[in-house]
Amino acid sequence: QSIYRGGGEENKSEIFWYDIYQPEDAEIALEDGSDITTAINDLATKMHAQYNAPGNIILNLAEGSYTISAPIESIANVIINGTNATIDASGLNGPFIKLDGTKELAKKADGTDSDHKYVDSVYVSGVTIPGLKDAFIKDNQKTLLNVLFVENSIIEMPAAGKNFIDFNGKGYVGEVKVQKSTIWAKDKNTD
Repeated sequence: QSIYRGGGEENKSEIFWYDIYQPEDAEIALEDGSDITTAINDLATKMHAQYNAPGNIILNLAEGSYTISAPIESIANVIINGTNATIDASGLNGPFIKLDGTKELAKKADGTDSDHKYVDSVYVSGVTIPGLKDAFIKDNQKTLLNVLFVENSIIEMPAAGKNFIDFNGKGYVGEVKVQKSTIWAKDKNTD
């Protein structure tokens, strides 16, 4: 984009500015034995170096075992497509997915912006996730997550006293869809 500054047509100078916030999808295909955190962080570093920021995070996981050591931090949709993949979350201190830094705002019924951030979907398919110690999805920015969709997956809930979806009383999920999946807990968990 550009604007013009200066006095009179003959003296005007053109000033350019760039919107450095241009989110792009971060799509990663990982092979057995990979650490999800390392792959996402490496890609995010490269994208930030090019004056961009990752938008949707899309993980394509082949059959096998993976690890995760830090939350998947996303400003937008998170899509995990697994093919009988197991993601060991026992080394993870924090939530599995953390919605953070979202720019888009949810709309009110009249079409005006609300004060809630907006993320359309978190989609998880074909994975087994054991060892969660904290929430599966956490948000502290007052977000409307339109839909959480879990299919063909087995996810272990965090320990008693922790919520599976934790929006800290600020945001909410519009719709939760669970198909051909199990969400379970070893210990009594009423959350």
